[in-house]
Amino acid sequence: MRFDIEFGKKTMVVEIPDGNLIGVVEPDCAPNPFTAAKILGEMTETNPDTNLETFIEKVRGQDEVFVIINDANRPTPSYIVLEALLPILSTVKNVTVSIATGSHKAPSEDEIVSLLGKSYSELRSCLHIHDAADEEAHIYLGNTSRGTPVHFDSVVCNASNILVIGSVEPHYFAGYTGGRKAFLPGHAVYRTIEDNHSFSLREKASLLNLDGNPVHLDMVEACEYLAHKNIYSIQLVLDCIGNIAGAFGGSLGSSFEAAIPLCRKYFVKEIQEKADIVITVAEYPMDISLYQSQKTMENAKLALKKGGILIFASATRKGIGNTTFSDLLSSSDDLQGILDLIERKYVLGYQKTAKFVEAIQRYLVLLVTTLADSVVRELHMKPVSTIQEALDLALSIKGRGAKVLVMPKGSALVPWVEVNE
Repeated sequence: MRFDIEFGKKTMVVEIPDGNLIGVVEPDCAPNPFTAAKILGEMTETNPDTNLETFIEKVRGQDEVFVIINDANRPTPSYIVLEALLPILSTVKNVTVSIATGSHKAPSEDEIVSLLGKSYSELRSCLHIHDAADEEAHIYLGNTSRGTPVHFDSVVCNASNILVIGSVEPHYFAGYTGGRKAFLPGHAVYRTIEDNHSFSLREKASLLNLDGNPVHLDMVEACEYLAHKNIYSIQLVLDCIGNIAGAFGGSLGSSFEAAIPLCRKYFVKEIQEKADIVITVAEYPMDISLYQSQKTMENAKLALKKGGILIFASATRKGIGNTTFSDLLSSSDDLQGILDLIERKYVLGYQKTAKFVEAIQRYLVLLVTTLADSVVRELHMKPVSTIQEALDLALSIKGRGAKVLVMPKGSALVPWVEVNE
C-alpha cells in the first residue's frame, strides 16, 4: 500500500507491503468544526454563573483584560477565538494579549502573525511575550506543598481580569496539556518550571493520567495563588487537521476537565496488538525541533513491541531546539550512567533525555530528520534519509512477517492497547 506522508514542506512516499501493514492510526476529523461565531455562541450558552457574558461584564466595569494565548509550539488556533472576541475586546480600554511561552524562545514576527491571524493589526501593539529567563519580571507568591517556588510573570500578578485561550491534548508527563498550563509553565519563571518538571521522573507523571500525577497536581496548586482573580478559560479540542472539534468555557479547572472526554475521543485510538515496526511522524507544528518532536516518539512507544524498530520522522525545522537534553544524551555511551545522573541532579529538559534513553534501550530507533547524520549518531540513533529507506531496513532486520503500524500524526495520537490500561 502506498502512503503520502507529510514531512515538513514536502511529501515522502512510502510503500508498505499489504501483508505487513496492520493499521494506520490517526485522529478523527470533526464532522462539524467550530467557526468563530459558533465558539462565541457556545461560550454564552453555558452556565450563567460562569459564561463569557458574566466575565465580560466585569471586564467592562474595570476596563481592562489580560488575554493569554499559546505560543507557536502548540497547535492551538487562538486566532479563531481572538477573531470571535475582537468586537468585545475592542470595547475594553486596556487590553493586553500575552503569549505563554513557558521556557520556550520568543516567537518570530512571522509566528506572531500566525498566532494573531486577522486580529494582528488590532492586537499587535498590545502584545506581551513572556520571558522565563527574566527573573526580575516575576513576582514570588509562595511555595506549593511539594516545595515548588511559585514565581509568576508580574503582568499576570497585576492583572484583575484574565481570559485564557488554550487547547487540551494528551501530554506525556502532565497527563494532558491545557488549562493550568497557561500559568505553569506558560507564565512562570525558569526555576519554577524546572522544579515543577522535575516531578516528570515520577511513575505517575504519565500520559493521560491526572490521578496522583505530581506534575499536574503541582501545577494546579500553583494556580491557586491566582484564585482571587476574575479568570475565564476557553479550552479547545482539535481534530486530525487542526479544526476545532469542541470548545469549553468556564473556570480554569472546569473548562479543562470538561474538554478531556472529547480529547480522548479524538486522540486516543484503541489498537488490537502491538507492532514490530512503528512509523511515527511529528506533524506541524510539533516538528519545530527534536525537543518538541520527542512527544511523537513517546506516543509511538505504546504501540511497539519490546525489541521492535521505531521509525521516527521529524522535519526539525529549527534543529534540536533546547539543547540541554541532547548535550547530556550525547555526552556518554553509558546510558544507564546518564539516567543515574538525571536522578541525582535534575535540570529542565532532562526529562527528554530520560525518555530518549528509555526508547534507545528498548528499541532500534531510525531517525528520519534534517539533522546532520553525525549529530543523530551522537544521540545514539541511526540516521536514515527517507521513511522508505528506514522501512526497507527495518523489514530486512525483522523479516518478511514483521507487523507494521503507521502514525502519520504521531504527536497528537495515542495508540492504546488493553495491556496499557
